[in-house]
Amino acid sequence: MADDRLLVCLHEKPVGHLDRDDVGRLSFSYSREAQAPLSLSMPLSNTIYGDHECEVFFGGLLPEGDAARDAIARRFNADADNTFSLLKAIGKDCAGAISFHDPDEPPSLIGPFPLEGEEISDAKLAALIRDLPRNPLFIGVPGLRMSLAGFQHKAAVCLIDGKVCLPNPNVPTTHILKPAMAEYEGSTQNEYLCLSIAAGLDINAASVQIRKAEDQAYVLVKRYDRRVLNGNKIERVHQEDFCQALGVATARKYESEGGPGFQQCFDLLKQCDTPAIDRTKLAKFLIFNFLVGNSDAHGKNFSVLHRTAASTTLAPMYDVVSLRDIYDVEQRMAMSIGGCFDARHVTKDHWQALCKAAGFGFPAFQKLLREQVNAIEQVAELEREKLQAGEFQTWVADSIIYELGRSCSYVREQFAWSN
Repeated sequence: MADDRLLVCLHEKPVGHLDRDDVGRLSFSYSREAQAPLSLSMPLSNTIYGDHECEVFFGGLLPEGDAARDAIARRFNADADNTFSLLKAIGKDCAGAISFHDPDEPPSLIGPFPLEGEEISDAKLAALIRDLPRNPLFIGVPGLRMSLAGFQHKAAVCLIDGKVCLPNPNVPTTHILKPAMAEYEGSTQNEYLCLSIAAGLDINAASVQIRKAEDQAYVLVKRYDRRVLNGNKIERVHQEDFCQALGVATARKYESEGGPGFQQCFDLLKQCDTPAIDRTKLAKFLIFNFLVGNSDAHGKNFSVLHRTAASTTLAPMYDVVSLRDIYDVEQRMAMSIGGCFDARHVTKDHWQALCKAAGFGFPAFQKLLREQVNAIEQVAELEREKLQAGEFQTWVADSIIYELGRSCSYVREQFAWSN
């Protein structure tokens, strides 16, 4: 039945079908015409991938929070607990280059697409942001049917000539918009600072801006899975997070719950075009998250980009927020360092154990660690000054800088380094 089959496209070209049987189990099979796999965990094959593989990969494209799923289900008369139903409702524009269509309505256009959209006034944007808890992903806007993974309230927009716009039909978005999280005061300043500090350290991090619409502060994070050409065309770039690539369900994204640890992450990057370069980048991500106190860096917060069918590379760092001693949240790290989940008790021996397990040279790792320890506080101070110049609150920056000072002092003590 057509109602139980979705055409799956990659770069707007059909690659297979996602099917649902009478009891709701999913299966996926590649078409003969498919030239590139959707995932490292689902290589091109005549195999029919079953319900588990489908839930891991396709379910990983959807929002995680019950509130967001319920709102989407109400808006589109879908089943909030059913991956197939949700993808049928909002799967026209997903992370990476995947889209879902009715079998008899394949994509009518092939990218790159004209970068066109309707500018949003500050008043309208502020209203949309305030309404995000009830209308996640801006689903209340006619014609918008897109999916983003994760718990946080967010939406996707286009940035055209520096102005925030709602995309025209079939136009991929260029930026992810994130307002402040109600439970984490100052979260917009926090994410902006963390990504800006990382960029200041020459770490490959997603580009970020911080703005206001009336009284609503928000960050705009440039999508690394989109490529703007000549300023007026846009195309999708395929990507998948580490959980999808490793065949791990979103519900198990934390290492302590069976999700990826750093050893599996480093091993995964051996499949990249330049594994030594990408493994070094991942080591820099790991060190930065530790120093800044991003204890929630789990398997879905790292991704790989598939630039072509035969080209895979580590995606830029994203979703970085300093949590340690700033908010009243669980301080247990999502991934252990040498078996230790408590950043306060990580020793030189734990770092060495991690490097041994990951097959990463410890002297090279120490060099990366020392470079960040020696530079990160000064870079953070510069970013704090920029935030203050933009008339944003700086108490989060002060807290992050304080945390960085403690982290750097602790590492120096463990390694017996002088300032």
